[in-house]
Amino acid sequence: MKSKHKAGGHAMTMVVKNRLSYMLLSVTIILSFTFLLAFFVMSDSTLYNRYKEIMSVSPNIALLNSVAFGYNSAGDDVTSQRYQLLSNELDKMEDTYYYQFYSSSETLTQYGDKLHVTIYYVPNTMWAFFDNQLSLILKSVKPLKGSGALTAPDQVLVDENLYRLLGGDGEESLNLVLPIKTADGKDALSSFKVTGVMESISGNSVSIEEDGTAAGYGSVWVSQEAAKSYDSDYANRNMLVYSQNNIRGINRLTRDLSIGGAFPYTEQEEAVKEIRSQVFIKGVTALILFLLLGVNLYSSFKNALNERRFEIGVKRAIGAGRRDIVKQFFYEGMLVMGANILVSIALTVNMAVIYKFIQRVAFNVQWTVYLTGYSAAMFAVCAFFLSVSFSLIFAYQSTQVEIVKHLKAE
Repeated sequence: MKSKHKAGGHAMTMVVKNRLSYMLLSVTIILSFTFLLAFFVMSDSTLYNRYKEIMSVSPNIALLNSVAFGYNSAGDDVTSQRYQLLSNELDKMEDTYYYQFYSSSETLTQYGDKLHVTIYYVPNTMWAFFDNQLSLILKSVKPLKGSGALTAPDQVLVDENLYRLLGGDGEESLNLVLPIKTADGKDALSSFKVTGVMESISGNSVSIEEDGTAAGYGSVWVSQEAAKSYDSDYANRNMLVYSQNNIRGINRLTRDLSIGGAFPYTEQEEAVKEIRSQVFIKGVTALILFLLLGVNLYSSFKNALNERRFEIGVKRAIGAGRRDIVKQFFYEGMLVMGANILVSIALTVNMAVIYKFIQRVAFNVQWTVYLTGYSAAMFAVCAFFLSVSFSLIFAYQSTQVEIVKHLKAE
């Protein structure tokens, strides 16, 4: 054990003594491993960010919409029959739940005529469901101070953009006036209390025009209990379905009934296919980079060894054995490779963070840096194999020095 520590300490001393030569070698090592790891991180992050939203959705959820149902305020007998047939079949399935919700489009005239909101009328029971599941539309609720999520008919939830327009500070509840028709058919501005904030739906945005009025699109969620007091014309009718074991059968059923909808599991399966194809491409690319890296390392180690031939000749001349030479240069190679791989990892992480920052500041994109276990294992295998193999080659070549020839040359 002591001899190993002694040999390791001597190898460290020689690395420091020959730092100029090893610095030139390190440039090649750092650039090569940084490029390899950056390739893994960039390819994995690109795929992850492309599919992270759809992959975060439960595969047991389906969203059926009014376009599929063909529903409007006048009614549609054929569509209603299909809808009833679907409901009857869902009632027979175990561990299957469904929730109906409606929506209408209104203009918040108090802010001008360019601010439009979609009002969703949802059942109170839906919120318990969303505590543990994700949906394509509804996101997690952030209750405001002293409030709950739609616990009374006069309460509403709004998206983040609309909440900021209303002057919300992130904690206190406030009031919102909505233009909803009363039960007797008269137009009325009804006041609601904002008790929670939802994540903004993709595509929604609210801005202030030059004349001070607001423009854009927002979303509001109202309890279906409140809808009983009004006579709104629903622009959309939707159903959210959750089934633990029957989601594929429900998909077939909706197709048989000519009812369309979004089934996340189908998109997730397509995403998995692309990810698997990328694994093969990544493996081929990594192999090519591995071979190029091997050529560069061989040349770099050979150049570093050429500058140490006289030193090796002297050591052999004063009695150092081949085993001692091999051990010294193997340790030196492992120290240099290990240190430079750590530098490469740190450099790649910093570049990834900088890229993430640029995406956020320049493009307002929440980029996630991601590395799969498969890629991490490939990089680890490459790093270990190249470190050990080229350290051994480096050590072996150090024993092939022609002692007399190089001593005479000096």
